[in-house]
Amino acid sequence: MVIKPVLNPNKYKSKDGTYPIYIRANVNNKRTLIPVGVKIKPSEWDEKNGRVKNRVNAVDINMKIIEMCNAIERNHLSGGVIETGNKEDFYWWFQKRIDYSKEKHSLYNYKRLCSVMNKLKEFAPVLPIKKIDSQFVQDLELHLTKQGLHINYISDILLRIKFIYKLIVDSGRVEYHKNPFLNYKLTFKRTEKKRNTLEEILQLEEYNFSKFPTPQLAVDMFLFSFYCAGIRFGDLCRIKFSMIQDGRLKYTMHKSNNERNIKLMPQALKIVERYRKKNKEFLFDTKVDWSQEDYSIGVRNSFYRKNLHWACERAEVSKVGYHSARNSFADYAHKKGIDIYSIKELLGHSKISTTEIYMKAFHEEETDKAMDTLFGQIKSKK
Repeated sequence: MVIKPVLNPNKYKSKDGTYPIYIRANVNNKRTLIPVGVKIKPSEWDEKNGRVKNRVNAVDINMKIIEMCNAIERNHLSGGVIETGNKEDFYWWFQKRIDYSKEKHSLYNYKRLCSVMNKLKEFAPVLPIKKIDSQFVQDLELHLTKQGLHINYISDILLRIKFIYKLIVDSGRVEYHKNPFLNYKLTFKRTEKKRNTLEEILQLEEYNFSKFPTPQLAVDMFLFSFYCAGIRFGDLCRIKFSMIQDGRLKYTMHKSNNERNIKLMPQALKIVERYRKKNKEFLFDTKVDWSQEDYSIGVRNSFYRKNLHWACERAEVSKVGYHSARNSFADYAHKKGIDIYSIKELLGHSKISTTEIYMKAFHEEETDKAMDTLFGQIKSKK
């Protein structure tokens, strides 16, 4: 068995210039990484001795590292699980889930969990499991509300904390009936599914953006998505010319892993030919950093969405994002009388219930407008 303290073994790029310390334990050629729970700058790390240097609290951190290494060795010699840390600390469990997400899930999920834990630490720097009760959850929600965060963002934070707490309950460390989230209702506000009419899309398509290459690319990606039954931005970035054959596009949806085989309409084929002259491998050269795939796609999505908004403003159509191409397609298909099962297949939904949610949102907005038309202008006579 080899136990060694290491700095940033996962090559995580930190914005503030600090990196996490881990204990690496190798047993029978199997590597285990255990977080120390401390971040430092590279200049503060002694790689040879696996210790912290040139830091005020270096002695305390080094003592923690030594204690963890000793605990790992004792657990191994006694046949126990190779892990250490304070299991009464909520953040110990949270960090375990973050590490798992880093290895098993996308970079987006990993960064999202890190963001949630940072928000939680702002409210409660030290958090024993026993401190989390119904009152704590209410106080946390109030704290986040006072920060001006959107209700859906707050509920998403609480939902992830709820999931971590469930892991603790499932481990048997906390009794099921003491779970503070059992009767706590999370509130999500339905957001409007923004979409363009066909007239607006044609207006955007006809506008000449040839003098503005980046907005032109942003618009072409949106139009290609619409004419191909609503391709998500991440999938647009991943489309290669090799996926386009015999007038069809065959690709795997990154979100659901569903296979899609789409007949390309003349409008989409026109865009393909335009970029075939410019690019070699990918249909759209979005400058994605494939070493940080999901995170980089999120950054590029934001960049091209801003360019798309600028283009929409110039063409005098409603400002929308890339997911609106899916909404616009679903709404157009619905108005043309396409049945819901065909729309489900075209959108690539795994379940009909997901498509029904789309349709329900459209119906509710239509009925709301109808009620406003009928009664919104009526003034009561006194």
